[in-house]
Amino acid sequence: MNKPTLLFNFSDHTSWSSTHVQTVLGNYFNLTFYEDNKVYDKASTIIVTNCLNSTNRWYDKFYHDGYAVVVDGTWEFLNRYKHNFINYPNVLLHSIEKWFWYHDALYFISQGYNKYVPNKKIVKKALMPLGRIKPIRDVIIAHLSDCLPEMIYSYHGKQVYLPNDIIYDTGYNWMRYINPDWYNSTNFSLVIETEVDFTEANDVFVTEKTLKPLAFCHPILVIGQPGTLKKLNEFGFETFSEQFDESYDNTSDLLQRMNIVIDNFNTFEKVFSVTEEKINYNHNRFYNIDLITDGIYRDLVAPILNYAETKH
Repeated sequence: MNKPTLLFNFSDHTSWSSTHVQTVLGNYFNLTFYEDNKVYDKASTIIVTNCLNSTNRWYDKFYHDGYAVVVDGTWEFLNRYKHNFINYPNVLLHSIEKWFWYHDALYFISQGYNKYVPNKKIVKKALMPLGRIKPIRDVIIAHLSDCLPEMIYSYHGKQVYLPNDIIYDTGYNWMRYINPDWYNSTNFSLVIETEVDFTEANDVFVTEKTLKPLAFCHPILVIGQPGTLKKLNEFGFETFSEQFDESYDNTSDLLQRMNIVIDNFNTFEKVFSVTEEKINYNHNRFYNIDLITDGIYRDLVAPILNYAETKH
């Protein structure tokens, strides 16, 4: 049986066009990039665009000619970008709640980060990386001000960097660059998630910010949406109720959640042995290639194939 073709465009980057993802997708699809004046077989070609793409409608002619068009919403809170495709009712708008796990595990493996072994030399209590400026992050940072001297932290948008970090605007991989010393010199990660309150649909949006510490053998405290830890449990990961008061995950008020997180931060003394067991479990699960490839087939490949079949 011939494989269908996923057609990408260099000017319309998606998370599925990354090399480390395409090593998996290539088992099920021919992967190619759009060329002007080239004819593509309608029956076997699936057009791929990014949900953020509201201006470069290179896929428009294909859509109106009846091609299958799939919108990659796996890196974003998709409900906020559906309006970009309101005039394209027959596209497949696709999101995957575990995508940051699948994507980042493949990228970290490609960089050899899965071989990380902790070599602890504690300098500060916690690690807290932050990237772009957001008003809510400014509020949270101000609330955490008394904790900051005991952290290694960054805020790239305000030119605050981790030791030996790479700079914010040097390209795609700066968000996923890892220096093992950051994890070796701290006990746990304090995560400020992309979403810290309820979304429009009350969906819980878990990103690399929460998952990355699990990949690098850190317990976590999370300032995120209510239910973030519960969602991690649904993914099959362990959280650290023996180490921290995790009642903040069930607390709807953001200020109360932050206060419980700060109390946890202030009372932390050492990592317990049962926490070490969970750390190892999470690390191994994060990099379990069978779970990742099976998940990509189930959550990405199969829905695309099923959708494409309805078009022809």
